[in-house]
Amino acid sequence: NGNTPALTDEQPQHPGSELVAWAESAVAANNSAQSLAKTSFVPKAFQGKPDEVTAAILAGQEMGLAPMAA
Repeated sequence: NGNTPALTDEQPQHPGSELVAWAESAVAANNSAQSLAKTSFVPKAFQGKPDEVTAAILAGQEMGLAPMAA
């Protein structure tokens, strides 16, 4: 009948896997931010503030921006 769910070979996602992926992304963003915050390339408000740079990168990612565009 047409109401039977389709079977797939995909494993169900582990609960919390999205959070784990986000946390890994945050660590990667922070690694980049540590270097970027030392440069004049970032706005003055972010210079010397790697946590602020990390937040900007992650917020930009949520909006579909590349890290350097954020």
